[in-house]
Amino acid sequence: MEPGQLLDTALEGGIRVLSVTDHDTLDGSLQAMGSIDADPDRFEGFILVPGVEVSCRHEGRVVHILGYYLERPVHRIRSILEANVRGRETRAFEIVRLLERDGWPISLADFDQAGHVVNRLNLARLLVERGAIDSVSTFFDDLTGKGCPYEVKRHEPDPFDVVPLIRESGGLAVIAHAGANDVIDLIEPLHRVGLSGVEAYHPKHPADMALLLEDRASSLGMLVTGGSDWHGDASHPGGLGQVALPEAHLERFLAADPRR
Repeated sequence: MEPGQLLDTALEGGIRVLSVTDHDTLDGSLQAMGSIDADPDRFEGFILVPGVEVSCRHEGRVVHILGYYLERPVHRIRSILEANVRGRETRAFEIVRLLERDGWPISLADFDQAGHVVNRLNLARLLVERGAIDSVSTFFDDLTGKGCPYEVKRHEPDPFDVVPLIRESGGLAVIAHAGANDVIDLIEPLHRVGLSGVEAYHPKHPADMALLLEDRASSLGMLVTGGSDWHGDASHPGGLGQVALPEAHLERFLAADPRR
């Protein structure tokens, strides 16, 4: 879904605060900002928070760090984002090569024709469309996940390096879905290097998990954030706006905008 279409969907759904946090790129976020600037009357009262989700890894564990209010990253975080994009594409190319070798109905030519980004999610979507697998989760859990036949590892930065760089670039660093990723123990040490918030409200966080993360963030004086983590289709649970942030936390998050 193009950023302009995403904004249309948000307006139709009555959403008034939205952040576009694509993995490892600000392109979609900046395009959405451009759409709003081009038609300010239509978006009167609507708040778009620029952002990015940085793919990280710490001692073998996946950690996703959200960089909110980030518009123009300085060279060090920009280099990390660019390296992540290159690594993501290289891994996807290798997975396609392995799948094609073993007779799966997929090749790089499919993406040349479709014009889609070559990443694991789009590989999974194509295999689902062709009936080769029953769901996107099958692709991640049984084909390309840890220890699976088509697992291809890639280097990812350490969140303890990324968090300070987001701050250096004028953004707020928030740990994404720490419960779902089983990295709650990293919240306090990351806070010591500049982590500003914890994403408590998320489709993969049941109510007790959300409350636990909310309490952990509050005890450290951190922001509490949340969102639907919507990817445009059924590849992730929930729909756009189905997971919202309680008003008090939202107001505190908006007031913390470091661009002011």
